[in-house]
Amino acid sequence: MTGIQAFEKVTNNINRVLTAIGLALLFVMMVMGAVDVIGRYLFSSPIIGTLEMSQAFLAVIVCFGWGYTQAVKGHVNVDLFLKRISPRNQAITNFITTLFALGIFVIITWQSIITGIEWLQKGRLLYVVDWPVAPFQFCVTLGAIVLCLVIIIDLINLFRQIRQEA
Repeated sequence: MTGIQAFEKVTNNINRVLTAIGLALLFVMMVMGAVDVIGRYLFSSPIIGTLEMSQAFLAVIVCFGWGYTQAVKGHVNVDLFLKRISPRNQAITNFITTLFALGIFVIITWQSIITGIEWLQKGRLLYVVDWPVAPFQFCVTLGAIVLCLVIIIDLINLFRQIRQEA
């Protein structure tokens, strides 16, 4: 097994764990929402802070799904013009756009670390439930890091494809 294959295997395993966490949180959010509605309308006793908890969970669910979605090529891709050019030029174009995406998500990672540290130092809390916000912000960071790792794997594969088409 080469270093790149090991890197890809580790990244895929991390993706599986984050996806499982995201799915578990989605299930918790679904049950919490149903119990809140039932409690509100049948017993006049809603769950306090359901909205805030759902918003926090949603951030984790979305960000933990970034890497998986990139790995299965599930992000929106407009290839109307790409289909009309040669496979090598398609690979070059995909390499450039993927490199651009990596740059964007490196910036997102960097800024989410800064924001998370700032919120941790300030002790920022969710209003109703008094949960610290920083751990959820660091989940954004983790999701962005894993996405960057998947993008790096994609760049390596595209580079190989460009070399083979030459």
